[in-house]
Amino acid sequence: MTSRPANASRFSIAIHGIDESFRLTGLKGASAVGDLYEYDISCASKSQKITLEALLNHAVLVTIHDLTGGAQPRFLRGIVAEASYLNHGKEYSEYQLKVVPTLWICTQKHNFRIFQDKTPNDIILQILKEHGISGDLLEDCTRKAPKRPYCTQYGESDYGFITRLMEEEGWHFHFRNTEQKQVLVLADNNKVFQAKTGTETLRYEQDSSRPQDEECIHQLLSQHQMTTGLIRIGDYHFEKPSLTLRESSQGQWPELEHYHYPGHFIEPGRGKALSQRYLEQAEHSIQMIEMDTHSIHCEAGQTFTLEKHPNGKLNQRYLIVRSELEAEQPQSLDSGASNKPARCVSKLVCIPYKTPFRPIWGFRRPQVPGPHNAIVTGPGGEEIYTDQHGRIKVQFYWDREGQANEQTSCWLRVNQPIAGIQWGGIALPRIGQEVIVDFEHGDPDRPVMTGRVYNGQNLPPYALPGHKTKSTLKSLSSPGGGGYHEVRLEDKKGQEQIFLRAEKDLDLRVLNDLKSQTENDQHLTVGNQLSEEIGKDLHTEIGANLNDDIGQSLSLSTGKDLQLKISGAHVIQSGNSIHIKAGSKAILQGGMSLSVKGGAGVITLGPSGVAIMGPLVRINEGGGGGSAQAANPTQPGSPA
Repeated sequence: MTSRPANASRFSIAIHGIDESFRLTGLKGASAVGDLYEYDISCASKSQKITLEALLNHAVLVTIHDLTGGAQPRFLRGIVAEASYLNHGKEYSEYQLKVVPTLWICTQKHNFRIFQDKTPNDIILQILKEHGISGDLLEDCTRKAPKRPYCTQYGESDYGFITRLMEEEGWHFHFRNTEQKQVLVLADNNKVFQAKTGTETLRYEQDSSRPQDEECIHQLLSQHQMTTGLIRIGDYHFEKPSLTLRESSQGQWPELEHYHYPGHFIEPGRGKALSQRYLEQAEHSIQMIEMDTHSIHCEAGQTFTLEKHPNGKLNQRYLIVRSELEAEQPQSLDSGASNKPARCVSKLVCIPYKTPFRPIWGFRRPQVPGPHNAIVTGPGGEEIYTDQHGRIKVQFYWDREGQANEQTSCWLRVNQPIAGIQWGGIALPRIGQEVIVDFEHGDPDRPVMTGRVYNGQNLPPYALPGHKTKSTLKSLSSPGGGGYHEVRLEDKKGQEQIFLRAEKDLDLRVLNDLKSQTENDQHLTVGNQLSEEIGKDLHTEIGANLNDDIGQSLSLSTGKDLQLKISGAHVIQSGNSIHIKAGSKAILQGGMSLSVKGGAGVITLGPSGVAIMGPLVRINEGGGGGSAQAANPTQPGSPA
C-alpha cells in the first residue's frame, strides 16, 4: 500500500454550521474511561468573518489518518467549549479551540432536586435525556440497580451527580466516536470494551526511530502498587435497630483496611455486593502499565493485545484506561508551510483486561453544611399526615419541582423530647408549619426533623413582645380548628400564674396520693354536675365557717351512724314539715328544759315537772298524731 508523503496533511477539522473552512495545525489532549476528554485544537482560517462567539457549542469533527492512508481513520467528535484568537498571519488567522464531548454540558448545570423510588439507571437516563443524549447516542449496558427510595441532587452539577451515582454502583462510561455520531457507553463490566480499530494487536518495538511503523509500542513502563486490601462497611436501619449491618470483602493486602460508615445499605446482601465493588475500585490500579505509541487508534475504552515483549508475562490483553494524544502538522498551511512531517504520539495508561475496571474509589456524597428550613406537607384535606413511626413529609424551600403534597419528600423522623419504648413525648408538626431539618452524617438523602419555628404566616400564640413573659403549650383542635388545649405560665412579676385549659375533657389519674395546698382562696365552678366517689374516709377541717346554698334538695345517706356535735346553737327551719323517725326509739334531751309547741299548745319539760298549756287540754282524745315519714335520700351519681 502506498504511504502518504511524510509532510502530507493527516488531520482535518470540520465545524458544523460554520461555512468557513479551517485547517488543523495541532492537537493535544487526553481521554479516560469514566472521565470527560478535553482536546486543545490549533487551527487556522483565511476567513476574516469568524467571531469567537459563533464557534461556541458547535459540533466538531476531527479526522486523523495514518501514514499509509489505507487504514480506517480515527474520528474525534465534540463541541467547542472555548475559542481563542491567537494570531493573524499573512493569509491565515490562527485560533485555538477547546473541544469536549456533549456530556460536558452537564458540568455547567447545577441543581437541587429530589428523585424518589427510582433506580440509578432511571435517574441517569432522565438527566442525559434532558441534555439531548438518548436514543442512538446512548448505549446503556448497565445492570438494573435497586430502586432508591430517596435520592437528592444537592447543589451538584448534573455531571457530578450522575457520575457520583455511577461511582456508587461501580459503573463507568466512555465514548465511541464515528464519522456520523458520538455514542456515550455506560457499563458495569469489561465486556463492553471493544478492540481498537485496525489491528487488534500491538507489538513491542523498542526502536522508536520509525514513526511510520505506527502499530507498535516503543516505550513501556510496568508498575505495581500496594493498595487497600480489606473493605469494611457498616450502617444502621432504624426500623431494625438490633440488626447488625456490617459487611466486608478481602483482597490482596487485608492488613490495609478501610472502614467506612455509613455504607449506604440496609440489607446485608446489598452490603456484601457494595463491599466487593469498593474493593474492586481500590484494586483496579494494583498493576498499571504506561506505553508510548505512534498508533492513532488507541482510545480510552479500547483493548489490544501486546505481543513480542521480552518479558512474556507482559504479552497479554490490556484495557486502555487513559490515552494522551499529541499531534501536529504545521505544513498544513500553504504559505510558509514547514517541511517538518506530521507527528502523532499517544501515551497510554493500561490495566490488564482481566482486572475489572471500576471508577476511582471514593465516597464523595455532598455534605450538607447545616440545617435547612422546610414546610410540612401532606395530601389535600389533611391537617396532620404521619405514619406508624410518627414521621412527616416536607418540602424544602430549594425544591422547585415539589408539589407540596404527600410526595414531596421521603418520610422524616421527628425529634421528640423523650423517645422510650412505648413511652416518652410526641407532638407532630402539622401541614403548613415551618420546621428545621438536619441530615444524618451530613447526607442529603438522610433528613431528620430537629426543630420547628414560627414565621410571618404562622405567628406565636400571643403577640410579642407584649406577652414576652408568657410561656405556653397551646394546641389547636383538628380538623377545622376553633378549639384548643393550653398549659400557660405567666412570669410577669406580681401576676405569676399557671393556667390550664381543656377544650373538652380533663382526666386526672393519680395511682397513689394527690396533695394540693392553696395558701389563699380556692374557687371551684361546675357548670353542670359534680360527682365524687371516695373509697374510704372523707376528712374535712374548716377553720371558720361552712356555707352551703342548695337550690333544691339535700340528700344524705349513711350506712351506719350520723353524729353531729354543735358547740353553739342548732337551728333547723322547715318551710313545711319535719319528720324524725327512729326504727327503735327516739330520745330528745334538753339539759334544762324541752319544749314542744304546736299551734297554741305548748308542752314544757323542766326541772319542776311537765307543764301542758293550751286553750283546751285533752288527754286520750282527738285521735292519733300520724306516723313520721321515712327518709328516702337520692343516691349520688357515680363519677365518670
